[in-house]
Amino acid sequence: MHRMETLFPHDFKESGTTIPPAITPARRKIPLLIIGAAVALLAAGSSYLFRQHDSTPPAIAQERQLSTLNGSKTKAVLPDGTIVWLNGGSHISYKQSWKGEKNREVTLIGEAFFDVAKEPSQPFIIHTNNIEVRVLGTSFNIKAYPEDKTIETSLVSGAVEILIKGEQQQRIVLMPSQKLVIPNKEYINTTATTVAEVGQKKPIPVYQVEPLTVNPVDSLVAETAWRDNYLVFENDGFNEIAAKLERWFGVKIHFENKQLLQYRFTGKFEKETITEILNALQFTTPFHYRVEEQEIFINQ
Repeated sequence: MHRMETLFPHDFKESGTTIPPAITPARRKIPLLIIGAAVALLAAGSSYLFRQHDSTPPAIAQERQLSTLNGSKTKAVLPDGTIVWLNGGSHISYKQSWKGEKNREVTLIGEAFFDVAKEPSQPFIIHTNNIEVRVLGTSFNIKAYPEDKTIETSLVSGAVEILIKGEQQQRIVLMPSQKLVIPNKEYINTTATTVAEVGQKKPIPVYQVEPLTVNPVDSLVAETAWRDNYLVFENDGFNEIAAKLERWFGVKIHFENKQLLQYRFTGKFEKETITEILNALQFTTPFHYRVEEQEIFINQ
C-alpha cells in the first residue's frame, strides 16, 4: 500500500472539497380555490363518463316458444289471459308481454285452439304461412300443418277476419259454426312433381266456407274434438288418417301399397290404442299392418 502511495502520491491525497447538499426545488403554492375547482371538475367528468358507460338500452320484450311433439298435447295461458290448446306436432311463438303493443300477435305452425281474452283496443292476430287471422275475443281452431293439403280455420263463437295471403290478398269474415278451408301452398310446393312446377306462378287460392261438422248424437264438433281428447274421422282419406295417427300417438306410418290411399273412413275414438283403431278400420276395409317399434307398415 505504501509503495502505491509513493508511486502515485496525488491519487491518494484526501480532497478538502465538500460535496454540496442536494438541492430541493422550491414548492409553489397553488391556491386552494383552484385545487377545489379542479377536483369538482374531475368528479363531474367522471360522473358523466360513468353515466354514459352505464346507460342501458330500453328493454325489448322477449319472445316465448311453445312446442309439442307428436303424441302429446298441451294447454297454456298467454300473457293477456288467452287460453291456447296445442295439438301434437305444433309450435307457437309470441312476445313475453304485449304491454304497449298495437296488437297481440302469435305465430303458429300446426294446430291450436284459441279462447281469446277480449281486448277491443288490442286485436289478437295469428300468423301462419298462408293466412292471417284477426280477432278481438272469440273461440276458434286453426289447423295449419305444413304437410297437410289444406288449412282450416274453424270458428266456435264470436267473429274472425281472415286474410288469405298472396299476390291478390282476400279477406274473409267467418260467423260462428263456420270454417274456412283453403289449399296449402306450402304443401303444393313441396309435392310438385318437377322443379319447374315449384317455380310456376300459382293461381289465387280457391277458398270454401263450410259449416262445422257436428255429431247429432252428442253435439261433438269434429274440427275441435281433439281438444277434448277425441280422435274423429269424418270421411277422411287413409293418408289423412295416417297423419292424424302419427300426431296422436307419435309413430311413423308407411303405406307399402299406394292403392290403399283411396279408401275413406268415418269414426270416433277416445281411449283406444293405435292397434285397436287399426283393427276397427279393418272391419270396413281389408288391409294388413305390422308394427316395428315406433313404425307401422300398412299393405294389402
